[in-house]
Amino acid sequence: MEKYKITSINFDIAYKIWESSPNGNIYNNPNFLKNYKNVSFLAAFKGDEINCCWPIFKFKNKKQILIPNFFYYFGPFWSKKTFELPAHSWLSTSLNIYSKFIEYLIKDYSKMSFQFHHSLLDIRAFDWWNFGNKTKKRFLVKPKYSAIINLENMNHKKLVSNYRYVRRYEIKNFIKNGYEDKIEMCDINFKEIIEIYSKSNSSNLNKAHRDILFKDIKNICELANKKFGAVQCYKEKITNKIVYFNVVLFDKNSIHLVLNCSNKNWKKKGIMAWGLNNLFYKYVGKYKYFDFNGANSPLRGDDKHSYGSYEKLYFHLEY
Repeated sequence: MEKYKITSINFDIAYKIWESSPNGNIYNNPNFLKNYKNVSFLAAFKGDEINCCWPIFKFKNKKQILIPNFFYYFGPFWSKKTFELPAHSWLSTSLNIYSKFIEYLIKDYSKMSFQFHHSLLDIRAFDWWNFGNKTKKRFLVKPKYSAIINLENMNHKKLVSNYRYVRRYEIKNFIKNGYEDKIEMCDINFKEIIEIYSKSNSSNLNKAHRDILFKDIKNICELANKKFGAVQCYKEKITNKIVYFNVVLFDKNSIHLVLNCSNKNWKKKGIMAWGLNNLFYKYVGKYKYFDFNGANSPLRGDDKHSYGSYEKLYFHLEY
């Protein structure tokens, strides 16, 4: 009898493992993923005990498993008991279990992409798969970074002191010039949100891909607004049009920034810095971390780190 076996499990069983998993985050939360089509869960068992769970998102082409739009850390999470094994047992255990997952997955899927939570930096099982064999397919391992602010033992004054000068200036100037009085919070208007997102994120995607992207934006906003996070929209009082919005998702320890967009004119006024500062102010001390979800381009990385965030390594893998 094999020591470990891989089998499908339902969302409720997966959630029981996720609740105490050190690698559990909003993007692999079974209760969150219930709201997405084509998502299922696999688990590695040793006897009747679950050691590790893995969410799978099947793309339209059933031979592919991919990461949903706007998701990070979409990959496996370990049971607390297994993850906290002594160091002398971790390598053999993780190699055996990850290898079982790989063998199971490559039977059905010719293309895969997934990510590891930043608490899972040991990806040697994937890096060593077919090592030294030039005729067989290997995993492509990509180091990635997110930008994170530690909110524990923090107050707003201390938080602001860590901002780059230009960010403090933008926030102060935004209030000083009375821009704060020209906007007000409002309900979600998806048509206006999509319009702002489209103009601030120019892309060469074809219409079909754009439609999928916009559908995913609407879906994640609805889920955030429902119970998994929060959506804040601000409209200009004169025009009654939305000029800025942000979307965050929550898990056990972190606030994840999914979207943070404004129209061009208000961006110049400093509304992005003002909006983020309000977010920090609202949640400081309530969660351990504020996760910007990715800082992997020079401009966006620099912008996110200008708020005093530090880099956090995670891994993106493709097969």
